[in-house]
Amino acid sequence: MDTHQIGALTRLYTEEDDQSFIPDADLVTMLQAGYARFRRRVTSTDPAFWHARANISPTTDNYDLAGGANPTRILGASLAPAGTLRMSRLLKVADIDAAGAINFWLHGAASIEEMDSRGSRWFLEGTVLRFTTDQNSRTLRLHYAPVSGVDWTDQAAPGAFVDDLEEFHSLIALYAAEEYAVRDGGESPVHERLRQKLEDDLGMWLIAGRAPEQADHVVRDGRGGVGGIW
Repeated sequence: MDTHQIGALTRLYTEEDDQSFIPDADLVTMLQAGYARFRRRVTSTDPAFWHARANISPTTDNYDLAGGANPTRILGASLAPAGTLRMSRLLKVADIDAAGAINFWLHGAASIEEMDSRGSRWFLEGTVLRFTTDQNSRTLRLHYAPVSGVDWTDQAAPGAFVDDLEEFHSLIALYAAEEYAVRDGGESPVHERLRQKLEDDLGMWLIAGRAPEQADHVVRDGRGGVGGIW
């Protein structure tokens, strides 16, 4: 389903087929909120389903991911370079060589105290990524879950591509319809049952994975932990 089809389905669920009660501008806001909720649902089970990378070259023991003077910015009001997707969750940090090959993985610390007491640690404090030691002359690759880049504003047919989870796109419309229900003051038991079923189906699909053979075993991730290798 594309953005137009999901918007049309949202109108169907709300029983507001025209713009009398839901102008297109309001529909866009509802869809944006619904899709943000959908992505949160997906990434709560599979944080790396939507995966982006960005390289940084710190000159000290910290790097502000929203810093206006920094060439790579994945947080804040001004993203860089052009086409960069905003970060939702930072997943992993790797030290890479000039060819882009991974030298080693840095470990995420649970606190500043842990970072200061153990080597090769990083800690995200607000928009500032802090490191145990000075990272000058190193290049680090950030693996992160990005915020949506889908443009919902054009509701004409045909709409824009959303993502590859088409089997569950009706969930986006249901979430968007619930945004309207907040204003309308109405709840639909039918919608709620359908939403619960689709959420359960989505959860099971994500646990099995798009490539089930990847999800049928666990391995050491190269950092002493258990998980997949990136």
